[in-house]
Amino acid sequence: MQETTTRMGSGKSNSKLGPETPVIEAGRLSMRKRLRALERAIPRAYECEPGHDRPIHRLRVATRRAGATLRSFADLIPSDHSKPIKKQLRSIRRAAGPARTADVHTLQFQAWYRDANAVLRPALAYIMGRLREERAAEQIAVRAVTTESAIDAIRSLRRALNTDLQTAAKKPSAAQSQSLHDYTIRMLPSLADRAQEVSRRMSTIDDMHAFRIEGKRLRYAIESLAPAIPDHADEALGRLANLQKYLGDLNDASELLARITAYHADLENINLNPQLLDALAIVEHGLNRRLDAKRDAFLTWWGDRGIHWLLAPVRDACKQQPNSAGERDASGRIDADHERAAG
Repeated sequence: MQETTTRMGSGKSNSKLGPETPVIEAGRLSMRKRLRALERAIPRAYECEPGHDRPIHRLRVATRRAGATLRSFADLIPSDHSKPIKKQLRSIRRAAGPARTADVHTLQFQAWYRDANAVLRPALAYIMGRLREERAAEQIAVRAVTTESAIDAIRSLRRALNTDLQTAAKKPSAAQSQSLHDYTIRMLPSLADRAQEVSRRMSTIDDMHAFRIEGKRLRYAIESLAPAIPDHADEALGRLANLQKYLGDLNDASELLARITAYHADLENINLNPQLLDALAIVEHGLNRRLDAKRDAFLTWWGDRGIHWLLAPVRDACKQQPNSAGERDASGRIDADHERAAG
C-alpha cells in the first residue's frame, strides 16, 4: 500500500492561523470554520439518495472535525456553549453512522457482483436488496437530524460562541493570552500518551478498532492545531493517515463480515432456499479470508513501524520551547484584524 503524505494546504487546517496567533482567537476562528462546514454538509446529506455515498461521508467527517476542534480548545469554551454543540454533533453522527456503513458495504458488493459467477450472484443480489431496504430506512433517520431547523440551531450556536469568544479576547486571562503554539505543545502530549496507552492492547479486532478511534481523534486534533506546529504537522498527519487506511480497511472487513453473518443467520432460521444459504456461506467464507488478510496486512505494516514511529513527529513538536508571552508575529495580528473586520 502506498504511503500517504498530507499537506496542510489541503484545507483541513485553518490557513488564517499561525504559531503566534493568540489561542483565544485561534479557537474562535477554528470553531467558526468547523461549524460552517457542518452547516454546508447538512442539506447535501438530507437530499442525497441511497447509493450516493459522499454526502453522508462528508457529514460524518464534518461532525468529527467539529468535535475534535471543540475538544482541542475545551479550556477556552464555556460549557453553556460546548454542551449544546456536543449534543447536536452526537445526534447527527449517530444517525449518519449506519447510513455511511451501508453505503460502504453497498459499493463493495456492487463491485463484487460485477465479477461474480452464477453461483454467487443470487446471494449477492439478496444482500444488495437487503442493503437497499436498510439504507432507505436509515435515510429517514438522517433526515430527522438534517432539517432546516438543525442548520438554524447550529448557526445560532456558532454565532453565539463567536460573539462570546470575541468579547473574551478583549480581556484575556493568562491562559487565553498565550500563543497557539504554546497552547498546542502543552496539550498534545496527553493526546499522544492516550494513543500510546491504547496501542499496548492489540491482540483482537476490537482492540485494533479502539486504537483506530484513538488515532482518528489524534489526527483530527492535529488538523485543528496544525498551524501551531508547521514543521511537524504534515509528517504527523501523513503517518496517522496511513494508520487510518490500514485500520479503516480492517474495520470495513469486520463490519462487512458481521452484516453477512447476521443475514445468513436470518435465512437459516426460516430454512429458506438451500442454494441461497450455500451461496451465502461461500460469501461469508470469502469475507472471513478478507478479514484475515486485512489484519495480517496491518500487523505486518505496524510491526515495521510501531507506536514510537507513529508519534515521533508529535513528540518532536512538543520538545520545542514555549515562546515568551506577548511575542506576536505580524501575520497573527493581521489575520485577527482581518477576521474582526469581516465579521
